[in-house]
Amino acid sequence: MNNALKLKKKYRKERDRLFQKLISNNDGFSFNHIHTRLVDKIVIELVKNILLTHPLSDFTLIAVGGYGRKDLSPKSDVDLLFIYKKSNKNIRAFITTLNNSLWDIGLEVGISFLTIKQAIIDSKKDIKTVTKFAESRHLIGDHEQYGEFVRSIKILIGKLNALKLSEKKLLELVNRHEYYLGIKSNLEPQIKEGIGGLRDIHTILWISIFMFNINELEDLCQINILHLRNKRIKNSMEIFINC
Repeated sequence: MNNALKLKKKYRKERDRLFQKLISNNDGFSFNHIHTRLVDKIVIELVKNILLTHPLSDFTLIAVGGYGRKDLSPKSDVDLLFIYKKSNKNIRAFITTLNNSLWDIGLEVGISFLTIKQAIIDSKKDIKTVTKFAESRHLIGDHEQYGEFVRSIKILIGKLNALKLSEKKLLELVNRHEYYLGIKSNLEPQIKEGIGGLRDIHTILWISIFMFNINELEDLCQINILHLRNKRIKNSMEIFINC
């Protein structure tokens, strides 16, 4: 408990520094990246301490979704995926303690705990799930197990057909645009889901993951799909929208 309290104070102190820096430089894009690294440190340190009372092996903790792509806004969900091989009596206690501790620190967290097989089954049912799992980063735990998870998701994307998945993401974009189009959007623009918002940039990234196995938009420059001028425009858009 004392350690969680220390981490809470550490997080709030560092987050307040980030906010002060944001006020001076208006760079929301940079804020999200640095905020992600701060939360990484908090999560990893917390997990190490919880393992002392709820020991586990053969697991890996993964950042997914926006947290996985290092794009963690102040009020964004901290999406975590706990992958395990075999059921263990300590898993539920570990997850409960981790979840409660992160909420106490002030983070809005969502934790899924699955085997790789279960993660693949869930991904087959829902494009949002496979999209979220395609944006992942290893935080702590078994690196080989994480590698197996990444390979399994990539194989699944191939089986589901990358082009069809991309078409579904474009359909989501069209539906979003239709919903936010018109007077409602003009009166109060939705900078995340609305036309020209963050979700449009994310859609480009998701299609890049499906079609080209590229997780960074900058890498599209190397295959002549995104040109340097477009990259600069994209970076300027993200800085502006995130402010």
